[in-house]
Amino acid sequence: MEIALSIYHHSPFEGHARHCANIARELIRRGHTVRAYSMQWEGETPDNLRFVQVPVKSKVPEERNDFFNRWVTAHLQKFPVDCHVGFNKMPGLHVSLVTEGCYKAQVAETCTWVYKMSPTYKFWSACEEAVFGAQSKTRILLMSSAQRAIFANQFPAAVKRMHLLPPSVTSDRKATIESELYKMEFRRKQHVKPNGLVLLAVMTRFKRQGLERLIKAIAALPEDLKARVRLWVVGGDKPDDYVLQAAELGVADKMMFFGGRDDVPTFMQSADLLVHPAHQDMTATVLLEAMASGLPVLTTTTCGYAPLVKKANAGLVAPYPYSQDAFNALLVQALSTDERMEWGINALEFTDSRDIYSLAHKAADIIEGSVTPAG
Repeated sequence: MEIALSIYHHSPFEGHARHCANIARELIRRGHTVRAYSMQWEGETPDNLRFVQVPVKSKVPEERNDFFNRWVTAHLQKFPVDCHVGFNKMPGLHVSLVTEGCYKAQVAETCTWVYKMSPTYKFWSACEEAVFGAQSKTRILLMSSAQRAIFANQFPAAVKRMHLLPPSVTSDRKATIESELYKMEFRRKQHVKPNGLVLLAVMTRFKRQGLERLIKAIAALPEDLKARVRLWVVGGDKPDDYVLQAAELGVADKMMFFGGRDDVPTFMQSADLLVHPAHQDMTATVLLEAMASGLPVLTTTTCGYAPLVKKANAGLVAPYPYSQDAFNALLVQALSTDERMEWGINALEFTDSRDIYSLAHKAADIIEGSVTPAG
């Protein structure tokens, strides 16, 4: 089969982009010819992938993405394929892998009717309607039960086209017998004291994933714990506002920003606790990545995989609605308890007994069966 993949921007630090690359590798391994459309592809390109860069000039997101959609559609008319797979919501797809939340639901909760008159709303709602609307035939790949429930509520006619994929954790996240040695050496290089407590935040969107909540919680720690704590932040977002916030709260010396990294497993296997206090994260695959590394977790109920943290007894989950005081108390509990080692063992046992590595394989199965024209 000839298969096209479309993604606005590929960055190796974005979850949906990693899914795109992994699915491309799996399809190529199966003998398919795979073509990828993107405005920009950062990071390694899978072997034998035919990359087509879309020449977009506008800096206005809606104008830029609309041009992308129209350009790809025109190119596919000239050079047709058997199946078109999108990693952003857009018209004309046979298959759409959706990692973000429901735009229609978010607008209904947070915006006035005035916003619905804007070009921004008209563009993004049209893209979502093209995938989930009653007239669409697009097969929809979703990442969590919570995400599926939200979309099903807004687009009930699309339920029969929805497919729930298993979590996607790459095998390099899995702890090995050498992990403890790596941990000691890496912590030494980062000047962590023997009694130090390292918090890890792996985030691509600092605001949405709650970095400000974590900084507040660190500032509120009792002095004995605060003296021992360090926060490692891994992710490519802009840190300026959070450096300023930490300075105002007197904890700037507790933080280190490492930017986007390819060696995330090293950080996970060297920290004491993953903290992910997201406002909303439809999947939060990072929770399962941490668990596969044997790293305990503190997170919020609004993360798609948070129920698995509870089920595995691999850490703590802050209840909904969010309370900063309650989260502060949970951080103190997580750092003070002797259960952290047990949580790590539970996390390893849970991930060893679950299918958390086959997303690309299952997605490729569905793509291979999706050769009828999209609506």
